[in-house]
Amino acid sequence: MIDDFYMAAPLAQLRWKGGPVPLTGSESQLVWALMKAYPNPVKIEVILDRIGSDSTYNAVQVFIHRIRKKLKAMGAPNPIVSARHQGSNRAYVWKPGGDHVVRSTKKKG
Repeated sequence: MIDDFYMAAPLAQLRWKGGPVPLTGSESQLVWALMKAYPNPVKIEVILDRIGSDSTYNAVQVFIHRIRKKLKAMGAPNPIVSARHQGSNRAYVWKPGGDHVVRSTKKKG
């Protein structure tokens, strides 16, 4: 459980304030990857691997857009934010309150 969000397993239903969030299987796996890694960012390559997709980076952006749209329709906050992980590697992070870019504080090497 993170704030008002709860998810028990990779393909379990995401719940917000006790109510179900209607996600597809790939969307659920993406959310699970971010919640499980919380508070650390997850690289796009890792997300693609976790959802079992040979798709491009754009596929992750599409999934995230759809998830955000579903959350907004429910009146839920957007906890999925862009992160810059160790320089220019693109990543996403589950961040309660969300809605802004997070920069990793980890140093290279």
